Amino acid sequence: MRGAGHVRMLLAALTSMAMIAPTPSSAAPDKSADPTVAGKHRVSRVEYDAGLTLLGPDTTTGTRTVQPMPSRLHGSLHVSSAPGPRPVVLLQHGRHSTCALAGRETFGHPCPDTPVTADVRSFAGYDYLAENLASHGYLVMSIDANGVNTHDLADLTAGALARAQLISRSLDLLRSWSTTPGPAPVGGRLIGRVDLNRLGLMGHSRGGEGVTYWLDYNRRRTDGPRYRASAVFSLAPIDATAQAVSGVPYATLLPMCDGDVYDLQGAAVFERSKYAAPLDNAPKLQLAVEGANHNFFNTTWTGDDYFGSDFACSTKSDDNARMTPEQQRRVGLATIGAFLRRFVGPERRLDALIAGRVPWTPACSRGLPVRCADLIRSSYIAGHDRRTLLLVPGSDENVTSQGRRVLTSGLSTYAQCEAGSDDRPCPGASGFDAANRSPGPQITVAWDRQGTLTVPVAVGSSRGATHLVVRTGVNWSDDRNPESDGLDPRSAVQDFDVVLIDRSGRIAAVTAARWGPALHAPLGSVVRNLVLSDVRIPLTAFGNIDLEKVSAISLRFGRRTATGSIQLADLSLQR
Repeated sequence: MRGAGHVRMLLAALTSMAMIAPTPSSAAPDKSADPTVAGKHRVSRVEYDAGLTLLGPDTTTGTRTVQPMPSRLHGSLHVSSAPGPRPVVLLQHGRHSTCALAGRETFGHPCPDTPVTADVRSFAGYDYLAENLASHGYLVMSIDANGVNTHDLADLTAGALARAQLISRSLDLLRSWSTTPGPAPVGGRLIGRVDLNRLGLMGHSRGGEGVTYWLDYNRRRTDGPRYRASAVFSLAPIDATAQAVSGVPYATLLPMCDGDVYDLQGAAVFERSKYAAPLDNAPKLQLAVEGANHNFFNTTWTGDDYFGSDFACSTKSDDNARMTPEQQRRVGLATIGAFLRRFVGPERRLDALIAGRVPWTPACSRGLPVRCADLIRSSYIAGHDRRTLLLVPGSDENVTSQGRRVLTSGLSTYAQCEAGSDDRPCPGASGFDAANRSPGPQITVAWDRQGTLTVPVAVGSSRGATHLVVRTGVNWSDDRNPESDGLDPRSAVQDFDVVLIDRSGRIAAVTAARWGPALHAPLGSVVRNLVLSDVRIPLTAFGNIDLEKVSAISLRFGRRTATGSIQLADLSLQR
């Protein structure tokens, strides 16, 4: 086996050899279905009301709510005309007003039945998503969590336990109605139509934590049946109970103009979950969406939650990068729908979108001021059986995940930091206005001249791999990076070469910025949150080298942009 000396000789050759630097292929990308297009099945919508339930202590752990929470088993069903048992998707909204008094929203449950009061129907705010999913053959249940919202402020779990209990009891209803008629107007329409072995969940805001908390609650449940989830999607979730998701495909979406969960707490759940179980074969996905706020994914939540002054997000300025409510929901329809359909269906033709092999455009680009592909930054962590980790920041930034020595040359900075930590903070500002929102170990790389970072690769590691993935982000406040106008994601792009070296000494390079928006400056003038995302390069882009026998991967700085500063994590080969 060739050692570090072989790699050093090749590195020396990088500055003197004519490299094989192929032009990116012009071939059409992998084709994928457009998840925003309606399916072929007819859809009927009914609302159900199965009475009150009392949500309270968890007897298996002793976790108690401050007070019992009465909640209606109430919501909507979107029923597909497709025959036979249908895969199930359950939707849970977050914390919002529950009762409108003469048009003024407030809290109260149940809402008094008077001429001047009305329930705030947050559960109906996802009808657009439920309708689309049902047209593709899914049974969709959107549950009313107003009872939890009325009582969860003093709850020790921020309502997560009650939400988990409400999910289980709602699934119990479906289980019962699959064999026995339910209350009118459900009746017998679900008999023989429910497949709870194919189950997906989507939660929004506090509901986003509710669906991940449910995974653990479900495993220990003693007061009823347990269920197996095929996929979980957390939309702009909170992180009050520090969940780490394993054993199930998991996705989170971070609205970059979120004025409610403004610190993008879903990123912490993603970082905590990605390697929570070392042998976990379930993939993890994070989507950071520029121009989206917290509320507009729900049609009932019509108020703009963004309250800051940044012109990219504030609608008080005519010059902003915000999506309209309709555009934002189209993004939600594409991303949430694609993820749930891929893993619940499972509809494997959606693999290319989920794994980042093709951009989200044109699936959600119609009507947006810029390409959707430039607004959605994706991080996809393949399951254990489909990845080889090469460099994951940990105890020693100078040692690879395979125990090899990292080689550096000419860099101004190569140092590990801890985003979200006071001990070894990463570069940049912190707080509301700007912060690194991907908490955990990272490596800061900065350069003022040409330099290289090289990761040796163990024999056989590249065999069968299809993509090289570098999770990265730009330290936008560092003057060494290109300046941005704040509204155009392509106005300031950092770039460097990614070089592959095989064991015969052949070398090939591509430019990193060619492969997605990870190296674009975050939008904005003041509020610029750094979220790590993927540079995902197909190995076929590297041309005439032996892809089965890669011996080293080198990041070569200072040639594309003379100076710069980036954050780096999770260098891997994926299949």
